[in-house]
Amino acid sequence: MTQSQATRSIIDTHRHIFGPKLRQKLVENMGFDNTKPLPQVFGDEMFFYRESVDVDYSMEIQRQSGVTLCVNSYGGEVEMFAQHVIKASTIDTLKFLNDESFELRDRFPDEVPVWPTLMLWKRVRVMSSIH
Repeated sequence: MTQSQATRSIIDTHRHIFGPKLRQKLVENMGFDNTKPLPQVFGDEMFFYRESVDVDYSMEIQRQSGVTLCVNSYGGEVEMFAQHVIKASTIDTLKFLNDESFELRDRFPDEVPVWPTLMLWKRVRVMSSIH
């Protein structure tokens, strides 16, 4: 008799959580207002809703929904974060996001794995310079 292995599905919920330092940068540099109701919209692309800017609420909703991990990769958003949100160089932004990821992992160790943002970016830059 063969035993089936447990599998784990990966579903991209597009739930992007922001920790306290990133949330503060949204206040300072994007005009996000902690006192106004949500959702809030800025420009053509920035849309803030409670699931993004209230990390404790977001993680609770995630648990209730049966989602077991929240991966913050920041994907193709790094340059946008650098220019508009953090207002720093790309490398400094990656360091900031990396630190933010580790702080979120420390708060939610079983639910937020850390993508090595800075290492991924360095690898991409090296690969780009080879071609």
